Amino acid sequence: MQSVDNITAAIIHVWEEAQSDQLASYIAQHDIQEKNVLMGVIIQEMIEPVWSGVILTRNPVTYTSEVVIEAVAGYGDDLMQKGIDATGWVVKEGEITSGEKDGPFAEKILRLAGDALQVKKALKMDVDMEWVFDGSDIYYLQSRPISSLSSIKIYSNRISRDMLPGMIKPLVWSVNIPLVNSVWIDILESIVGPLGVQPEDLAHAFFYRTYFNMGIFGEVFKSMGMPPDALETMMGLKEEREGKSAMRPGKEMIRHIPRILRFAFKHLSIGKQIGKELREIEISLNQLDFKAFPKADADTLLAQIDTHKPTVKKIAYYNIVAPLLMGFHNRMLKKHLERVGMDFLNFDLMKDHPRSSAYDPNHFIAQLHDQFHLLPVKIQKALLKDAENTLVEMAADDPFRMAVQAFINQFGHFSDSGNDFSYAPWRENLPFIIQMITDFERKQAMEDQSSFEQIETGIIRRLLIRRVYRKAREFRLLRERVSSSYIYGYGLFRYYFLALGDKLVARKVLEGSEDIFYLNEQQIRDAFDGSLTARAVKEIVSFHKETMREQENITAPELIYGENEPVLDIKSASEFQGVPASAGFYRGPACVVKSRAEFGKVKKGDVLLIPFSDVGWTPIFPKAGAVISESGGMLSHCAIVAREYGIPSVVSALGVMNLKDGQILTVDANAGVVYTHEEG
Repeated sequence: MQSVDNITAAIIHVWEEAQSDQLASYIAQHDIQEKNVLMGVIIQEMIEPVWSGVILTRNPVTYTSEVVIEAVAGYGDDLMQKGIDATGWVVKEGEITSGEKDGPFAEKILRLAGDALQVKKALKMDVDMEWVFDGSDIYYLQSRPISSLSSIKIYSNRISRDMLPGMIKPLVWSVNIPLVNSVWIDILESIVGPLGVQPEDLAHAFFYRTYFNMGIFGEVFKSMGMPPDALETMMGLKEEREGKSAMRPGKEMIRHIPRILRFAFKHLSIGKQIGKELREIEISLNQLDFKAFPKADADTLLAQIDTHKPTVKKIAYYNIVAPLLMGFHNRMLKKHLERVGMDFLNFDLMKDHPRSSAYDPNHFIAQLHDQFHLLPVKIQKALLKDAENTLVEMAADDPFRMAVQAFINQFGHFSDSGNDFSYAPWRENLPFIIQMITDFERKQAMEDQSSFEQIETGIIRRLLIRRVYRKAREFRLLRERVSSSYIYGYGLFRYYFLALGDKLVARKVLEGSEDIFYLNEQQIRDAFDGSLTARAVKEIVSFHKETMREQENITAPELIYGENEPVLDIKSASEFQGVPASAGFYRGPACVVKSRAEFGKVKKGDVLLIPFSDVGWTPIFPKAGAVISESGGMLSHCAIVAREYGIPSVVSALGVMNLKDGQILTVDANAGVVYTHEEG
């Protein structure tokens, strides 16, 4: 019943809530400092609702950037307090992606979403709003921040599956994360100013896999009016929506213009700068004789590690910038090619480039393959049986021996993963190199690939395309050179720490030198100064070895919310969705290759399943009928090499490494789908 007395009683009741136990608990929980809380009262006219509901400008379950709307007929009490099932919708980028799209209420849903996003924009925060619809108009009753979002961290392994793939041992994590993430912070802060974050804030290890804190990256891009996932698009891990560009900033960019101009000016001639500095770095790196590291004492080795880090950090900076710039120029070229009716994915970017094969191991393996088959059969058999001793017995000026040594000098630092120095590089396994040479099979590149010479357009546009084309070629080659130098310099950490491992074995602290990879860097230093006992060290190593074995075959989720490892429910699947990388269809038997040691089992025509794409995997591509990678994007090594060889390829297909050898697969690389059939 409506009356002045009832309204007065209601106001008094609200005031009394300022002293309630519920409010006291809320104040304590949120660390509110005021001791005397005053309770204000808002009096609103009662709306007789046909529908009532709530709007959240961010998904409360997945925390993704989409508007979630729920509604019930009648009063909102039924939704908020009685737990009655609601009708729900999800709206993203102006479209209803979940819920009834064509019903009588669809138009109102889009209006609700639009209004909520305007409130979010005005308040600069995600909001939780209550609303009612009286049959003709929509009324908003209240709006409050979704406070729980501020404490939730969102981690993604999309980028890390390409940059730091696979399971990462504690030592590699403790060196890589501070070193590489500090580079990322330097780059981001040079554009948007101080972030107040530490290198360890950018990444978290779940199931021994690397996950990046996308909230930090997202806030940086949002501050420039760009989508929070713009970095993934820039690195080729996510397709741009038609008509939208991750590179197109909003008006929020204005306040960052001075820093952006400084950053852009610095990188106008970055190609020449990188080339000059790389020459100096490569000379200094080649002067480090890693074979002599075991002769140094522990203190010297630890000091040399500290001295080596700044050099690797400088290359790491270029190893991040070069792919980003390559991606930028590739996108520019792609747009120009589309205007003249050409497909970038079917375009031979490096055709007739004089140095296009300089950083391609397959080019040199093909030459060694031909030289091998010119050797006497007796020598061929001896090399396959005992590669190391046979090469030593060959004359020092033997062309094949010299060519193998030249190959090792150029590519011997490659491994299963160039970002993980716990992997043994090629140079440590001569029989493997000989096996690659003997097993090599040429595969013809796509004959119908288009080239720059085939572009038909006006003179001015052709000159413009030529300039972008040359820049794209320059940065493609630069990316390969930087990557090779980074792998070489970063890989030297392996020999520093193995030398330290030998010394811990001599002290009976470790069972084997490679056990050192299961300690972090601080634990290694503690082991040498005696603050960590031999027993404690062995317990740490044993724990990590066992846990990594248990988690080796799991399918880790792409997104993780918060810092607790989720419980995984592993289910079989009849198909796997990934990202198209090289077009085509193919059906054949699966060949699961987890590491370099399994290269030999690949047969001609197999569907090659690999955990990640790295330049060290390219020698087995020519045998494959199709290549599927659990990681990577459109610009990863896997995608580029597959397109060059005309092999259908799908990347970022989570879970494919759990398939079995011989299982028949159908690869629809146009749609990015891998279908499984009965085992062969």
